[in-house]
Amino acid sequence: CGHLAANQAVPLNEVAPLKERGEIPILSLNQALSSLRSVCLDDASLSRLTMGQQEVLAEVPEPRQGEKLVRLVNSGENLVALAEWIDDAGVGPWRLFRVFSS
Repeated sequence: CGHLAANQAVPLNEVAPLKERGEIPILSLNQALSSLRSVCLDDASLSRLTMGQQEVLAEVPEPRQGEKLVRLVNSGENLVALAEWIDDAGVGPWRLFRVFSS
């Protein structure tokens, strides 16, 4: 699926021994979604966005060809939210898709 390949997966029979050693290799959501373009927003904009103030999305550049989702990240490249491109929106083309807790 996307940039994730089956040969990168951990076989199910290896999960229990890894768990016992505290070594389960789990991707962060940000890593799992790394195939999506990241758009870095400043802290003030991200703070407003996490409070549902979607006008901040006007700062997000237009999508690249075929792009429907972008990751919104802070200066440390930590995932804060996903924005979705909506072609027929009445107020603006980007809409908040998901906000993640930090």
